[in-house]
Amino acid sequence: MGEALLREKINQRGYSAKWQVVSAGVLALPGLPASEFSVLEMADRGLDISKHRSQMITPELMKESQLIFVMTHHHRDALTFQYPAHKNKVKLFSELRGIKFDIDDPFGEPREGYAECARNLFGLVEIGEKRLLNWLAEVETQGELQ
Repeated sequence: MGEALLREKINQRGYSAKWQVVSAGVLALPGLPASEFSVLEMADRGLDISKHRSQMITPELMKESQLIFVMTHHHRDALTFQYPAHKNKVKLFSELRGIKFDIDDPFGEPREGYAECARNLFGLVEIGEKRLLNWLAEVETQGELQ
C-alpha cells in the first residue's frame, strides 16, 4: 500500500520520469500477490495494486535505491545492520511526518486493520509531501541523503 501511495504522490507532482517506487520486504516470500484487503483498500482510493507481486530486498536494490522507506524500527535496524553502507537511505515511513513510530503490518487482520494502515500511510504521504520532495531534491543535488 505504501508503494502505491508514494508512487501516486510522485506521479501527481510530475516526478514519475525521474523516480521509481518499488516495494520489497525484509522477510517477504517472492511472487505473492498483495492481500485481498490491501487491494480493496487501495481500490477505494482509486489505486490498482492487483498486479503487485512481493519480492525480497536484495543487495542490488539497496545499492540502486536512493531512498528506502520501512514500516518499523525492526525493519530499519535489520537493513542498516545488513547494509551499513546504505544506512542514510533508510527512513521510517513515519519520518514523513517528522517523528519516528512503527506502523503495524495488518497481515492476518480483518479488513479494518488494513483500512487503518492505509489511512495511516495515506496521511503520512499527504502530510509529508514537502519532506519527501526535499529528500528527493537532496538526493538529486548531492547524490545521497546526508
